[in-house]
Amino acid sequence: MIIVRLKGGLGNQLSQYALGRKIAHLHNTELKLDTTWFTTISSDTPRTYRLNNYNIIGTIASAKEIQLIERGRAQGRGYLLSKISDLLTPMYRRTYVRERMHTFDKAILTVPDNVYLDGYWQTEKYFKDIEEILRREVTLKDEPDSINLEMAERIQACHSVSLHVRRGDYVSNPTTQQFHGCCSIDYYNRAISLIEEKVDDPSFFIFSDDLPWAKENLDIPGEKTFVAHNGPEKEYCDLWLMSLCQHHIIANSSFSWWGAWLGQDAEKMVIAPRRWALSESFDTSDIIPDSWITI
Repeated sequence: MIIVRLKGGLGNQLSQYALGRKIAHLHNTELKLDTTWFTTISSDTPRTYRLNNYNIIGTIASAKEIQLIERGRAQGRGYLLSKISDLLTPMYRRTYVRERMHTFDKAILTVPDNVYLDGYWQTEKYFKDIEEILRREVTLKDEPDSINLEMAERIQACHSVSLHVRRGDYVSNPTTQQFHGCCSIDYYNRAISLIEEKVDDPSFFIFSDDLPWAKENLDIPGEKTFVAHNGPEKEYCDLWLMSLCQHHIIANSSFSWWGAWLGQDAEKMVIAPRRWALSESFDTSDIIPDSWITI
């Protein structure tokens, strides 16, 4: 049994599921999802468990199952002793594994069965080789409503480009703002210009948690649609619509990262910010797939 801790927004949850699914696949064992973060952790940006909207195979871990695996987490010892134990115990012998770097850590792929995984795991290097499995499972469980089906038809009938603007707590929370920062208007202008150079008659579909800002500040030429009908409660539908687009301009956001990654157009162009975070301590060199364009 593999248990993966889910936390954060939908994009984070998908990355955590993908790593958990990979490890479960390696051991041919069941995958369990720890969703307790959503009920025990307060956050400036409220988050909800969203993977229940997909055809995933993971089931919710019980408190007993979580406790059973966590027994190996230096139980009964202080924080310092727990950290020392983590450093001295090789990955293949651990029962509790916390992400220790933001870059790809190949040792993670040596963890044993019956392990608890705690991290963000935002690089396809962990799960690229089970891409077909993930594409099959990260599909909507229920058919979208008529508004989303109509939007999907529009997206698939043109040279569609998803454009994502991530603001929210990147702006409102000073700590988050200092760590992540927002993509600049210059970034979007350059990305749009590149799309215009490479794509005939592009139609832009704009997704954002701050559409008024996007409308006021982005100079988007030609055909454009601001996708506003889903809202936070149906963000999984926005992600689905995003994935239907032929090309993508993403923000420094795991949400649009997954929207672009799930896109299946063989000739897709994905433009991403070269600098994923403002913090110098955050090494993001493995986040962007090699085939994507960074500016």
